[in-house]
Amino acid sequence: MCVCVVFLVLLQVLSPTYKQRNEDFRKLFKQLPDTERLIVDYSCALQRDILLQGRLYLSENWICFYSNIFRWETLLTVRLKDICSMTKEKTARLIPNAIQVCTDSEKHFFTSFGARDRTYMMMFRLWQNALLEKKINHRH
Repeated sequence: MCVCVVFLVLLQVLSPTYKQRNEDFRKLFKQLPDTERLIVDYSCALQRDILLQGRLYLSENWICFYSNIFRWETLLTVRLKDICSMTKEKTARLIPNAIQVCTDSEKHFFTSFGARDRTYMMMFRLWQNALLEKKINHRH
């Protein structure tokens, strides 16, 4: 088997397709409207009493987070229109790899992003689009 084929097979196994990610998104966040479309997802962690490693799912109208650590599941959904501020933050006042999202009643601190600035830009654009009620032109 050629190295290219092996690489492609590994890539498919290690990197789920958009269709698979979208199915995961639908199964995890059943309370969201059927019309809600997953835009992108990222590996990150949610700071609570402990750091919960998981995935951040961004859709047209929601920021969602899911973590499953030793069968302790954490699900979080935040409607983009409910967000009043979104800021780039630092972990331990030093490492620029976090984003804080605030609503009137809650603060959510997401960290451990591989590319925080790129993630922030996507989150910020989706938030602004939701506030302006624009549809995202997104194809897969």
